[in-house]
Amino acid sequence: TLLCASGWRVCSINEGYMISTCLPEYIVVPSSLADQDLKIFSHSFVGRRMPLWCWSHSNGSALVRMALIKDVLQQRKIDQRICNAITKSHPQRSDVYKSDLDKTLPNIQEVQAAFVKLKQLCVNEPFEETEEKWLSSLENTRWLEYVRAFLKHSAELVYMLESKHLSVVLQEEEGRDLSCCVASLVQVMLDPYFRTITGFQSLIQKEWVMAGYQFLDRCNHLKRSEKESPLFLLFLDATWQLLEQYPAAFEFSETYLAVLYDSTRISLFGTFLFNSPHQRVKQSTDKKLYKTRLFSFTSLKFLVTIH
Repeated sequence: TLLCASGWRVCSINEGYMISTCLPEYIVVPSSLADQDLKIFSHSFVGRRMPLWCWSHSNGSALVRMALIKDVLQQRKIDQRICNAITKSHPQRSDVYKSDLDKTLPNIQEVQAAFVKLKQLCVNEPFEETEEKWLSSLENTRWLEYVRAFLKHSAELVYMLESKHLSVVLQEEEGRDLSCCVASLVQVMLDPYFRTITGFQSLIQKEWVMAGYQFLDRCNHLKRSEKESPLFLLFLDATWQLLEQYPAAFEFSETYLAVLYDSTRISLFGTFLFNSPHQRVKQSTDKKLYKTRLFSFTSLKFLVTIH
């Protein structure tokens, strides 16, 4: 939590979305980085997505996510400045561990291909006719392999944060797909607050909704399938795997996870309809629509404890 992040500060340089339309207006950054430096550095990041603090361990280690630095000439200099600033924000001045998610995990196209195969397996033929080869067919979709890959890598980062006392930087090209999933899983594993109803909702709000996950494109609300990828579903599936192994550690049930996924497929709530916080604000202001947020719809809470 931010209470453990004494070397960090709230920054308002993106107020009014002046720097990046796919970041929140207020972000948490290393205290040693001045606003002017961040403004200059922002031009070098894909989508101008500067380093974004996610969470801090009680030992001072921080979880940070950021996009790739596209300016090749400035890449080394900016990267070193960012890492030095994160190191200074650690009470023990510990090193930074960088995780290149694009090289470590399946990409969004591979996740989508696996999901398409999984859907075909579930709907194409009567189960009685495919029962003997169903498990091998399931394995061939690679869906569970990918869920395992995300869980395994997240667990490795948990080890870095908790046991090695290292701050972790999640880096991918745009910093708004794989990092949403990994950052969320790491926090679910490490922080019991995010295994409560309120905590899990706030986690989705900050690491997906406000951090610029492209729900409009990835959930294919506009029927443009080339951008579709069910990363949010993969996160819910990975959370379910943890829930199955440690049911007493969670305040909610699998029914609640199913309701969350169903809510991404319908237009009843504005929570999962847009590609960024800026787009959400603009559309809501322009059309006076989407005022109902999923997490304010409290009547859904009766589903939390149904097993």
